This record gives sequence, C-alpha cells and structure tokens, in this order.
Amino acid sequence: MPLALVVAPNGAVMGGFPTKFTGQDLLNAFGTPCTEQCMKLLQDGKLVFLCVQNAATKSSGDAMKGVREFKADQRFASATEVVMLDPADSAEAPFLSDLKIDPKTTEAITVFLAPPGAPIAEFKGATEKTELVATLEKAGSACAGGKCGPNGCGPKNP
Repeated sequence: MPLALVVAPNGAVMGGFPTKFTGQDLLNAFGTPCTEQCMKLLQDGKLVFLCVQNAATKSSGDAMKGVREFKADQRFASATEVVMLDPADSAEAPFLSDLKIDPKTTEAITVFLAPPGAPIAEFKGATEKTELVATLEKAGSACAGGKCGPNGCGPKNP
C-alpha cells in the first residue's frame, strides 16, 4: 500500500496519507516552526510547555516561574522541554489559531502539552509548580490503568 509522509526538517512527522490525497492536503500538513518543534518533542515522548509571551505581555515572568520550577524538579527535568512562542510572530498565526489563542493576547499564556500531542491545560498569567504537577497527575489518571498508549501515559524517564 502506498504511503506519503510529510516530515519537517527537524524530523517531526507532520502528516501521513495512506490513501489518496490532494496537493492541498500536503500543504495543510506543513506546520509553523513552533508547531514542528512541539511535534518533534512530543514524538520524542517529552512533556512540552509552550510559553506564549513577549516583552509586551503581562505576567511573563510570573508565567515562567512555575514552568522553571517544574523543569528543575529531577522527576520531570529530563522529560520536559520549554518552547517559547512570540504571539506577535505572524509566522506562528496558524498554530495560535489551532490552539484558539488570540495573537493579540496581552497576557502570557502557557499551554501544557503531553504525548501523544494534546494540550492537557492552558494557563493565563502566573503558573505554580504545584498546579502544573497536579495537572499532569490528573491527566495521567484519566488513562484507564495508565495504559492510554503503547507505553502508558506520558513520557518515561530514560
């Protein structure tokens, strides 16, 4: 059976077509730089904090506080990555649209992504490590017996 894959320059698989497809289907599979970066990290089994902020957004430092503390925790450090996205970057508009985030946001937004690739939470403004850990635990408990994927829920530490 023929199969066409769309692979980003960083190796992220952005789309797969096991049946007929159009040129537009292929074009729609390409992502923004941040989309590709997040997809690659998720495909590598990492947790991702997508931090949507710039110099003009309020609470940017407070939004990073919990994220930095979560990433510094030895339980999560090797399985967590942080991706910064400037909401004013027009190249990222399609990704922001997919996430239903207004590119004109005036407040920092943190999107918590977990494998296989779904956002598990979105936070406006400040983040706290305890809330981020609780969000991850809640997302993991939503899987029947922790077996929502072939390797269970979320990333495994190497």
